[in-house]
Order: sequence, then structure tokens, then C-alpha cells
Amino acid sequence: MIKNKYIFYILISSLLFLGGNVLNYLGWQIGQENAPSYQKIFPFFYLALLMIPLTFGSKLKEEKKLFFVFFVLIFYLYLTNNTANIAVIPNSLLLAVIISSLFSSINQNYVKNSKKILLAFFIINSSLAILERIIQSNFFKYSGAVDQINLSFLYAFRSTALQDHPLNNSLITSIIMSFILISDMKNKNKYALFTLGYASILCFNTRGSIIGWGILILIYLIKVLFWDKERVNVKIHAFSLIFIIVLFAFYLVFELNLGSRILDYGIVDESSLARVDIIKFLFSFNFIELLRGFSAEKLKSTALLFDLNHLENFWVVYIFRFGILFTALLVYYFGKLFKKLSKGYDKYSFLFVLLTFLLIASTNNSLSTNTIALSIFIILIYTFNPTLNNNSCLNLSNCFRDKS
Repeated sequence: MIKNKYIFYILISSLLFLGGNVLNYLGWQIGQENAPSYQKIFPFFYLALLMIPLTFGSKLKEEKKLFFVFFVLIFYLYLTNNTANIAVIPNSLLLAVIISSLFSSINQNYVKNSKKILLAFFIINSSLAILERIIQSNFFKYSGAVDQINLSFLYAFRSTALQDHPLNNSLITSIIMSFILISDMKNKNKYALFTLGYASILCFNTRGSIIGWGILILIYLIKVLFWDKERVNVKIHAFSLIFIIVLFAFYLVFELNLGSRILDYGIVDESSLARVDIIKFLFSFNFIELLRGFSAEKLKSTALLFDLNHLENFWVVYIFRFGILFTALLVYYFGKLFKKLSKGYDKYSFLFVLLTFLLIASTNNSLSTNTIALSIFIILIYTFNPTLNNNSCLNLSNCFRDKS
């Protein structure tokens, strides 16, 4: 069991508050092609790696299987000389499995404090995004900027806050918002935080998240109004607050020009159509090629033939980079891990947060970049679990213990 709580809190805090743009500002060149090899991996990954021996006493059946899959995958990529951008594996995927292992080895108080850190990050990051939009300047420039000028943001200002690219910020913010909605917080706090988060998404100016939340809010309202066995006044309160939030969002978009990319470019433009073209691109290859995957160089050169500068879908990137077999294995074993961690949640609540994560993540190349979104999703599953109020779960390994 992890006994030094301060090291654990440092890990969680650094993971949340040290996004790629902040790290670049501090001199750690994450995501830069010319960076030293050790700086292509998040610094907190090394700390998490050092803490793994502290989890040896825990039952980690699903995590161990994923560790093995990643070991074989990395070995396969080395054998096929396909290690370009391999840092995505430890940064975006393996870190999440280590985080799950660590949370299985801590007690209830650690988790409750981690939840406080998460909510503090959510408020600070969202507020910073709004402040950046007001002053029209980023405190920490996007790490992909050239000479401090972000070429992709020239025609519409986009906040970067603490988690680098606006798409990454929107995904992380959306995941936290979904857990807030299903939580047992007081309604006034729940909807106030949700409004703050949605306002920040408008400042990140990401159409996928802005539109995606229109669908998700509808699903949430249907559940609250027709499925929940709440008092009528509670339902009216929920509907009224959501209605106010929607009106507020319209005001921000049309009067203050937040979310301007929707107004300027519409829902469908070249960027949106590129996401559709990816599917056509995928089916232009034979099954054997897709089964074994491609090198980064071949993938890039082939994509250019189809006039695709970026592959804006992480599922497609996984298939091309890792092959169908390894992609299927990752989906299967992460699915098994999520099933284990869903214990304590009612079916609707867990499906809602999972849908939010997959819907927003699938609108871009999210998990195929250096993002901690999956790690945050895992942390949220632990910290918002209803069993936190159950004394039998003082040690979380009792709540998520594998039966075999």
C-alpha cells in the first residue's frame, strides 16, 4: 500500500497542472521533435513508474494484462522499426494503467483529497480559459506554436489554459463535467460547475465538444425527467437550470462571439470533411496491411496522397500505427478494466460518463497524441465512485478486487 500521501498528491497535482504548454514554458520540451529523448515523455510518468512497486500487494488482474499487451506491442514496434512517436504509448495509455494500479493501493482519504485536487484543477483551468478569452492572450502558449505564433489559431482566438491544445482541454473538461453531472453534489453546485465548464469549452472554441454537449445534455435531461424517481420540484429545478445554461450558451456564442468557429465556419467545413475522408482513406488499404500496421513515415506520405495533413481520429491512427490486432487487444482489455472499475456505479451513470469520453475523444486525434485524458478518466472513476461513502471501502482494493 502507498503510505507516503505527499508523493501521491504531487503525482496527481503535476499530472493535472503541468500540461504540455506549461512544461514547455518550464523548459521540458514535451511534443517537440528536437527534444532530448527523455523529455518526450511526461516527467510525472517517471514518478508514477517509480511508484509501481508500492502496488505489489494489490489484486491487479486487468492492469497486469494491459501491462503485458503494452510490453508485446512496444517489442513489436521495435522489431518492425516503427518506433516514431512511440512516446504516445507511455504518455497517453500506459500512464492510465499505472494510475489505476496506484489508486487500487490507496485508502479512502487519499481518494477524497484527490477529488478535491481534481475539482480545484477544473475550476482553475476553466477560469483561466475564460480569462484568456477576455484578455485575448494565452498565458502558456500552445506547444505547437512557431516562434510564439500559433498558426492554427490566427483566425479565431482559442484558449489554451493549463492543458495545451484546445481540443485536449475540451476533452478533459468534458470528462470532468460528465462526472459532476452524475455526482451526488447539491444541484446548485453541480449546475454552477457545469456552466463554468461549458463556458470554458466555448473559449477553447472546439466545435466537436460544443455540439457534442448538445447531444449529451439531451440524454441527461431525458434521464432526469423521465427515469429518475426524484420529486417533481427537483425535476423542474434541473430542467430550469439546464434551460438557463442553454440560453446562457446561446448568449455567449451569438453576442460575445465565443465559440466563433461554429459561426465563422459552420458545423461542416474542410476540417470536418477531413474527418469523413479518413474513413475512405482507411478502406483504401487491404486487410493484411491494416492487420500489421504502418510506419509513421509511410503513413504520412500516403496520407498526403489523399490530401490529408492530419488523421483526425484516434481510432484510425491506432489501426494504422499498431495494426488491427493490437488495436482490438487494447479495446478489449481496457473494456475489461472499465468493467471492473464500474463496480459501485449504476449502469446509466457509468454509461453516460463513458459515452461522454468516447464521443468527445472520437471527434479528433485525442488519444493518439500526448494527452492525459485517459488517465484523468481513470482518476475520476475512482474519485467519484459512490462506494467512497461505504466504510467497507476504506482500502479501495476492497471495492475493485478481482474475484479470480
